[in-house]
Amino acid sequence: MPSASAALALLPPESSRLCTIASRSRASSGLSRRRLSPLEALERDAIVQSLLDSGGNKAKAAEALGMSRATIYRKIHGYGILIPAR
Repeated sequence: MPSASAALALLPPESSRLCTIASRSRASSGLSRRRLSPLEALERDAIVQSLLDSGGNKAKAAEALGMSRATIYRKIHGYGILIPAR
């Protein structure tokens, strides 16, 4: 399995930018920077990609991933994902 930095390099530029922003946000907000398991990293990346595909629409991203809006909001917060302002 590739390292996190190698996996990040494989993502499209907009995905890696969003993950980088999220990492910086977590560091500056004082949230824990625990290491994600491979499954959590895949889930976070799928959420980021779905958000990008849906233009930031959380309801559409959640539907595409087969989860509720409440779940995607919880996971977005838990992973520290930031949605850039339009």
